[in-house]
Amino acid sequence: MQAKSLIMSPLRRSPALRATLIGAAVALIVIAALVAGALTQIRAGLTDRGAFLTRQVAALTDLPAKATAEQTSAFMAAAGAPMTLADGAGKQIARTGPNATWLLAPAGTTAKLATTGAGLTLLDGAVQVTRTFASGHTVVARAPVPAAAMTISAGRWWTILAAGLGAGLLFAIVGAISGRRRAHDVAAVTAAAESLIAGRIPKGEVVSSTSDLARAGVAIQQGAHRLEHLSEVADRELGLLAAAIEPLPIGVLGRGPAGGHLRNLALERLSEGLSAPDRASLEAALRDGLEATDPVGGRIALSDGRLLEVDAWTVPGGRLVAVTERSEQERLATLRRQLEGAAVRQLRAPIDEIKSRGKELYQHVPAPAAATLRSILGATDRLDRVVRMMLRGTSHDPAERPPRRETFGIAGFLWGQAHDWDAALRQRALRVELDIADGLPNVRTDSALVQEILTELIDNAAKFTPRGGTIKLGARVERDQLILDVRDSGAGISAHDTMHATERFFRGQSSESIPGAGLGLGVAAALAERLGGALEVQAGPGGHVRLLLPIENGARAAA
Repeated sequence: MQAKSLIMSPLRRSPALRATLIGAAVALIVIAALVAGALTQIRAGLTDRGAFLTRQVAALTDLPAKATAEQTSAFMAAAGAPMTLADGAGKQIARTGPNATWLLAPAGTTAKLATTGAGLTLLDGAVQVTRTFASGHTVVARAPVPAAAMTISAGRWWTILAAGLGAGLLFAIVGAISGRRRAHDVAAVTAAAESLIAGRIPKGEVVSSTSDLARAGVAIQQGAHRLEHLSEVADRELGLLAAAIEPLPIGVLGRGPAGGHLRNLALERLSEGLSAPDRASLEAALRDGLEATDPVGGRIALSDGRLLEVDAWTVPGGRLVAVTERSEQERLATLRRQLEGAAVRQLRAPIDEIKSRGKELYQHVPAPAAATLRSILGATDRLDRVVRMMLRGTSHDPAERPPRRETFGIAGFLWGQAHDWDAALRQRALRVELDIADGLPNVRTDSALVQEILTELIDNAAKFTPRGGTIKLGARVERDQLILDVRDSGAGISAHDTMHATERFFRGQSSESIPGAGLGLGVAAALAERLGGALEVQAGPGGHVRLLLPIENGARAAA
């Protein structure tokens, strides 16, 4: 594919080269066709002579084994062509025709090529037919053929070459003119389309010829006139956009439909406070954001340790690029993770001590106090489970281990899990339904971690599903990814809450009255990342969480 691209690239760029190659190809085709015609004519003539000679020899009557001289002479005279007669031992008995007829060399290449597959025996100047009779006699007859009937003359060769070269030259000239005109039209249409996409108004007539690109040129011209009108309208509103972005605390760069740029005061101040290399990096990111056509985003690490986040998107008539400093948020998030890990790790020791001492004390307390002590131990167990959940999936997780990857059938795995969950949730009047696509491949991953993730998702869905509701577990494959969906018939989650749903301890507005610490989705997301996958929380009515897992090539092939 790469070699083909390297060959085709110069052909597209050079109409002259393309026309030359077309002319050469046409010349070769014409020469080949004329040569084939000449060879066909030679073949027809030689075939006719061979067939005539074959009929003459076939009409001969066999001689007696011991023929007389008179019988032999009559036999030789009846052929009407130069002929030799040999007996059963191969000894020549008689011969007619001049000596030169029997001293001929093999036929030339042209005659052999023309009669390939025709079953003829050719010599350089004759066609030969051999027949062996029942008496043992063998007859070899030859029919002389003019040299002109067995070769292509030099004059004819020059005629063929002239005709081929003339046709090739004519096609090359026509192709060069047509290719140059078409290349000019394609370049004009491409330039006009690129200008139109970039928000610039192409000037002048796009395509002046009557080629098939003329309609595209007319459409682009009409689009340019329309864009010019819209640009005039939008430019009148550009002042409103400038007034809207000016007071924003984040840096914003905008481009209007006519190509004009807007920069608010926050962006100017940010740029002025940067060093020259950092300012160059920022300007390059801003320029890339304006020139792109799709939503893009990226980060810039400054030399002073700060982190800038650059996002760009298209708005009606132009583009906007926003620059936000994320350094403080990143430092706070890192500090929070460190504090959470350290604090939770320190909680493990006193919790274990309370449980141990409580079990020892339980044997010595009076009966009236036993219930209180059991409540304390129960609360300690719940606290221990919360602490373990806080550590699960983090670098401080005592249960952390490398994923044990194994190949297994996901359809059977999900069927068994759904059956168990459905039985467990029946007491809460909830149903678990399975909706999986046909032909699911085997997957190679850690089935225990997948089960743990799905358990967290099912438990989370069960909390927000009213009695009598349904939880659906689905599975399908998209673009070398296995997608497991967990849906419920609850109230769902808002678009704002989905951005924080996988953060530990996050509690959405709809979950304030529901017990829980807000750890389940955070743990599931961390475990999904450990498997090389991801967890996505979808907004809308009814809860919907997607677990995306990669499918290894070997596992797909095994399916």
